[in-house]
Amino acid sequence: MVAERGARRRGTGLLATPGLLLLVAIALTGCGSDGSRTVPVLWAAPQSDGTIAGGIEPAKVKVESVGEPGFTLSLEDIAAEGAGEQWQAASSSAAAVGTLLSGADPNDVDVSFEVTGPIDGPSGGAALTVGVLAAIRGDELRSGVTMTGTVNPDGSIGPVTNVATKVRAAAEDGYRTVLIPVGTEREADPDTGEEIQMTELGRSLGIEVRVAPNIGTAYRAFTGNNIAPGSGDPPRRGAEVDAVASRTTERLNDRLGQLIETANPGVISATTIDRSEAAADALANGDLALSYALGVDALKAASREAFRAEVESVLSDSGRAAAIGLLRERIAALEKKAGETTAGAVKRAGGRNFEQQLLIPVALGWITYSTALLQAVQEDLLKGEIGRDGLVERAGVVADSGAAIEVFGPDAIEAALAGASGEAAGPGRDEVSAFLSGYTNFLIRGGRASEEYFDKVVEATGLGGIPDYIYPAFRALGRVAARIPVGTDSIEEEMTQASSAISFFVIGAILVEGDSILGLQNFGIGEEVAANRGSELLPTAVQGATSTVGYWSSDLQSRGVEVGYPVWSTEWGLAGFEGLRGTDREADGAVLALEEAWYAAIGCFMLEGITASNGGDRTLPTSRPPTPRIPPAQTEAAERSGRKDL
Repeated sequence: MVAERGARRRGTGLLATPGLLLLVAIALTGCGSDGSRTVPVLWAAPQSDGTIAGGIEPAKVKVESVGEPGFTLSLEDIAAEGAGEQWQAASSSAAAVGTLLSGADPNDVDVSFEVTGPIDGPSGGAALTVGVLAAIRGDELRSGVTMTGTVNPDGSIGPVTNVATKVRAAAEDGYRTVLIPVGTEREADPDTGEEIQMTELGRSLGIEVRVAPNIGTAYRAFTGNNIAPGSGDPPRRGAEVDAVASRTTERLNDRLGQLIETANPGVISATTIDRSEAAADALANGDLALSYALGVDALKAASREAFRAEVESVLSDSGRAAAIGLLRERIAALEKKAGETTAGAVKRAGGRNFEQQLLIPVALGWITYSTALLQAVQEDLLKGEIGRDGLVERAGVVADSGAAIEVFGPDAIEAALAGASGEAAGPGRDEVSAFLSGYTNFLIRGGRASEEYFDKVVEATGLGGIPDYIYPAFRALGRVAARIPVGTDSIEEEMTQASSAISFFVIGAILVEGDSILGLQNFGIGEEVAANRGSELLPTAVQGATSTVGYWSSDLQSRGVEVGYPVWSTEWGLAGFEGLRGTDREADGAVLALEEAWYAAIGCFMLEGITASNGGDRTLPTSRPPTPRIPPAQTEAAERSGRKDL
């Protein structure tokens, strides 16, 4: 199961060993003699009589270093044991996020899971992530605590269903504390339609129900320990990144003004012009973060409006074939620009310090993901079945990608390359290359599990409900990931490959969680963001994501690590959300803030992984004893038929 350091293992296999005895509930959580952690995961599932039953799944998590270092997610037999594809994807995401949050080098980590039998659903992700973290860090899990919730790339916890059923199941099994996600504090009773308030339900059952917005909160409840305490000082951008922030914000406002000025009358809407003026006002008032965020929002809108108008004009004057030719010409030019920008960025970073070499793959996320979107549009155009409205719609996607490739990506690269320069103590090029190779392998593993899950979903149900273009772009990123060669390459190649792996992992996580992350639809690809229940979830999601970056960057900065770029990107994203909060643009602001924070968090996790000590409580067992094959326990829970949905 263990491959050479840096190898890209193509499968995702999950090892699910039957026979975890269904012990007394209070004893389920804890530490095994082999260093494993058994986490009680709440589940709920429909029964043959139409009712919803709930219970506890004692999921065993084991993390160790086996033989030659190399990240291995051992999940091979889980399908044979009855665990569904969504559980497999959630387990893989938990392994990835848990390892990220631990600050461990994925080259030294091997993760395996064991479950009792038929089970499916994503809502065990948060609990499994806690288990992975505890196993890596060597922390014991407190008895009497259980939880439900999905897990997102930055460690925030997403909402789930059937929470009341799960709370009752926890009480029946003797648990004292139940952690639930934000947005699930109230639930309609399926029989009466009356609202159930979870904390009140818990009190009536003699247990405490608490909201856990992120893994950090959940980890404290399970272990009493923090995962990223920070230094106590707020992180700073630094003088060099400050200068970049000022320069790129002024440049963005100038470009936006020129686009509006040169557009034909009526092409740029009054709403977009108002957004542009708000960005200029913020710049005049010295608020760089707010000005940049509002400028990004306005430039995306103006670019869409201008290019859609151009495509509509060609359609009217010259017909469909000419419009398709215009789209293809624009895509080709942008792909060329993307390749040149990427090559230039990794070449410059190759001669810098390890901070720049690890942060450039994050900054390139704008370009990597936008290139995948362009490939998705190109594939649509080749099908030859797109009507007039469809061509105009795709013009919006191309315009969004163009703004990212020509403006936002280069700005991010400039900020990522700022900061400390010259000779400095820290890992050298070869060490960074090997580290990035491990991280690329690790993130591809997480993305591949999501891809395999979605292959099954699309095969069974089609693409209904999946945001337009996210899935095709994700598949394009998957094809790139499949071509990444085995082994450690040059630092320049590893930075490029890591950028693809980061986007592959993040977009895959978004797809697996669906709209439960934010209650958002389409994520603003080619059009404005649509929200269905965003007002309840958005503030907490944004706060959780940006706080994660704040904690980690504070700790890193206190140790002399350059984190100006993740601090700046998160700062302007948060400023945009706060500036648009309470308006019809709130969802768009949330998407900007979250995407910046998710990528920035991964950058901080990588910096932590390469600088953290490998000693102390992070030392993993060096051997794996054989796992006994124990027959399933003959208990009432084990005899239940059907699959348990988490």
